[in-house]
Amino acid sequence: MDIKTAKKMMESKSNTSIYYKNTPVCIKGVDKEKGTVSLKNLNTDKDFVVSVKTINTRYGMK
Repeated sequence: MDIKTAKKMMESKSNTSIYYKNTPVCIKGVDKEKGTVSLKNLNTDKDFVVSVKTINTRYGMK
């Protein structure tokens, strides 16, 4: 995914599924300068930061 798409998804009110390593997550923030996103794991409620390129909207993608 790219920064622009991640930011749109974060601001969107829709329930689009987003995954990090096949784990459902919610985008909490986007850092355009670093190319990272702050995520919340929807299974464990833990927050973490990863490269925006590692998240996707299709289960099973890496």
